Amino acid sequence: METVSYLSIIRRRLWILLLVPLLAVGVVVAWELRQPPQYSATATIAAPAVIGGPGTNQYSGANAPRAFVADFSGAVTSPMIVNQVAEKTGAAPASIKDGLEVSQIGSSSLVQLTYTGPRRDRVASVVNESAAATIRFLFQTQVTLAQKTVGEARKAVDRANDALASFYKQTGQVLPDEAYRIAAQQVADL
Repeated sequence: METVSYLSIIRRRLWILLLVPLLAVGVVVAWELRQPPQYSATATIAAPAVIGGPGTNQYSGANAPRAFVADFSGAVTSPMIVNQVAEKTGAAPASIKDGLEVSQIGSSSLVQLTYTGPRRDRVASVVNESAAATIRFLFQTQVTLAQKTVGEARKAVDRANDALASFYKQTGQVLPDEAYRIAAQQVADL
């Protein structure tokens, strides 16, 4: 076969070469036009005070940012969080789970949460509630422990204040450190 034979075959079948791509483009355009509009909202989550730092933090060490992002990604699409968000926002749980996307910003502990959904009036509330519910879930144990420590510290302060009040009552001195300073100055003056 010569080149002329190939060109004549192409000329006879030119309508196929043009029609197939046009049909493909037409099908894609029609499919896209039939889709409902999608809206998205994005939230940036930063928890630098509880990531890294002392070993008592939930996320400490060199891998702390990655561990936090991995836990956040897993928790935000967990059934418990998705159902809480669905209950508060009125969005469908399947829509929430399918529409959420989590990404780490660089190698930091910052997380970008994006929700894409069909209702403009719900996307912001879904992304905000998802972020809040996930942070509460991840750090509730630390909050509970901190509240326990604060309660114990308040009791110790109350005991110290009671002891001071008792001391003031017994000695009649309101400011014993000031009385000592005055007495020491008087001795030095003698």
